[in-house]
Amino acid sequence: MSWFLAIPVLILVSVVARRLLHLGTEKEPVRSPSHVLGPQREALYSMAGEEIETYITMVAVSLNDALEEQQAGHAELALQLHSLALGEWGRLAKVVQSLQALTVRYLVLTEYTVPLRPLTSHHFRSQIMADHVRFHSFLDQFVFRPRLRFKLHLGILRHATQILTEEFCRATLPREDFTGRGSKLDYCFHDFDLVAKESLVVFRALLACLPDSALPSLGEEVASLFGKRVIPVPLPTDGTLSS
Repeated sequence: MSWFLAIPVLILVSVVARRLLHLGTEKEPVRSPSHVLGPQREALYSMAGEEIETYITMVAVSLNDALEEQQAGHAELALQLHSLALGEWGRLAKVVQSLQALTVRYLVLTEYTVPLRPLTSHHFRSQIMADHVRFHSFLDQFVFRPRLRFKLHLGILRHATQILTEEFCRATLPREDFTGRGSKLDYCFHDFDLVAKESLVVFRALLACLPDSALPSLGEEVASLFGKRVIPVPLPTDGTLSS
């Protein structure tokens, strides 16, 4: 009787092990993270990077000025600068979320996958982000396929964008004598800066994975997102799309 009970258990274990090790399945093609982008892809990446970096700088300047004015005892001016920082943060968050959504939509068209470095909790300063990343790092241990790990990585960034934006909106300027270091505002900005730049890394990975046929429509969406001119796709002399 024990044999009849053991056989189903052995079958179940073998199926689970086969799934985990991906035995009998076609291996997904993987492209190196250092893969060189072509001119069209590099132009799209530069467009996104320059736009996000501009917003990050505007938030940083406004926030630093607000903290300095608060420390100098100019409460009213500090509140005005803090309000300006909130507005710039909102625009930055919208751009980052739009870029993340664009990456999600085009992920189904990828021909390759690019291994991404895992996010670790010690990269972040705020407790809420450390806990958020620590939880997903635990889940990441059970994800073996690069494409699924790519999706999980992107999901962490999308949730982090929302979490940090909500935390930043709830945070207030410190009322005591304070240099700005260690405040909730400073921690939120530091972590969001990492999230925004990591979103750019993921977008670059997407560009390296996409087929040439997807570039025209992606170029139009990126240009529309940032209010820029559409970058034409360069064609080689034989009339085929370049890679």
